[in-house]
Amino acid sequence: MPIALYTASVREDHRQLHFTNEGIERITGFSPNAFLESPDFWSSRLHRDDRDRVLAQLHELTDQGTVTLEYRWTCADGSERFFLDQTMLMRDDEGRPREFFGMWFDITERKQMEQNLLHASKLEAVGRLTGGIAHDFNNMLSVVIGNLDLLQRAIKGNAKAEPRVRMAMEGAQRCADLTHRLLAFSRRQPLQVSIIDAGGLISGLLELMRRTLGENINISLNLEEGIYPIEVDRAQLEAALLNLAVNARDAMPDGGDLSISISFQALDESKVETPGEFIAISVRDTGIGMSPEVLQRVFEPFFTTKESGKGTGLGLSMVYGFVQQSHGHVEIDSAPNEGTTIRIYLPRAYGATESLNDKQTRDAAPFGAGQTVLVVEDNPAVRQVAISTLNSLGFDVIEAENGDEAADILKSNERVRLVLSDVRMPGGLSGVDLARIIKAEKPEVHVILTTGYVDDEETIEDVEILYKPYRATDLAEKIQALLDKPQPVARNVVPLLAAVAR
Repeated sequence: MPIALYTASVREDHRQLHFTNEGIERITGFSPNAFLESPDFWSSRLHRDDRDRVLAQLHELTDQGTVTLEYRWTCADGSERFFLDQTMLMRDDEGRPREFFGMWFDITERKQMEQNLLHASKLEAVGRLTGGIAHDFNNMLSVVIGNLDLLQRAIKGNAKAEPRVRMAMEGAQRCADLTHRLLAFSRRQPLQVSIIDAGGLISGLLELMRRTLGENINISLNLEEGIYPIEVDRAQLEAALLNLAVNARDAMPDGGDLSISISFQALDESKVETPGEFIAISVRDTGIGMSPEVLQRVFEPFFTTKESGKGTGLGLSMVYGFVQQSHGHVEIDSAPNEGTTIRIYLPRAYGATESLNDKQTRDAAPFGAGQTVLVVEDNPAVRQVAISTLNSLGFDVIEAENGDEAADILKSNERVRLVLSDVRMPGGLSGVDLARIIKAEKPEVHVILTTGYVDDEETIEDVEILYKPYRATDLAEKIQALLDKPQPVARNVVPLLAAVAR
């Protein structure tokens, strides 16, 4: 057991501890004799933030007769471990103080579990907060971004108005990015995964990093031969790496070196839930480093050491959330004035890699002539933006305020080829319920669900999800891809829709 027993003198040198067995060496790496070599051996290895509090408690020991101390102490290998030190005063038959008797408990693992529980509680709290506001916030952003998209078309060629609309769009996109970071951290933003070549992706990012970080940062890439591909969300991985690069730049205000290396490594169950083969992406800088206190909190949401207005405290939180959601592992090494190394471990993939070339956005010119779309959205402003966007693409549009009304329309209208529906709506049918009914009774009708975020119970197989806020080009691309896909032949029965409509 991680326990060591000791006795100590009641004189002033009572912290020269006489350990009664060799258990202390197993716990700290020091033999019992090491604690007797100098009067300040024990106190000299106390963590500086714990020292004053612990010494003050010890002054009360003779009067109170017992004291319980909890502190960090530096062991022989240089590691800091948490100890619970319980000491009590032993008296002789006449009641005079005779000696102190105490026990050391190594509680490092317990403290780590407490920190993990605290972190998980914060994660859940942020998730609930984000999920609660994401739907309404993304609805508002959908109205803003949708109208800006429509406005851009209307003012094309206006040299004064175009830059202003572009700046407004960039601001709205940054707001959307903030929400997405929160959702990624709290694991409420499903990943869009693909099998990619990590070396190729990072090689392509280097030029962007060089332009972003400036000339006084030297960037290098060390790529191990024969690296396996990984299955991740490419956009999230790019955002994570750029976040780490920007953090490294901020830690090197006078310039320095940023090195990125990619290697293969096997991880066991002590680091990941599913042991196996992983690709390690290490980002190392020669910056100012971090203190142990800061190091313990770097992945907390909204924690930042940057000046007000220069950081949201979500950068490393987003990285942590993305890696955890990808079934990987992240660790960080740092010390003041010694730089920082962050290692991301992602599971290797076994399939063929997909092209890293950026998708070419389809031209959003009108292509929906003669086709009818049913828009189902309870928010009038969001619904109107969707209708206007679809009209601009040439579609005829029918609108419904909720799933029940949409089911009634589908029962009697055979012209609808596509349903664009929100996930969360008042009434008996959610967007997911409506999609299931359409798949069962009208398989020839395509369905796209729109949402600010999705819980596990709000997903449905083989139904496209379009995350709010979306651009007009995103909607056009999603619809074109669906319409190009052959649908099953319609059945001649609609009992479920009819029952719902009644």
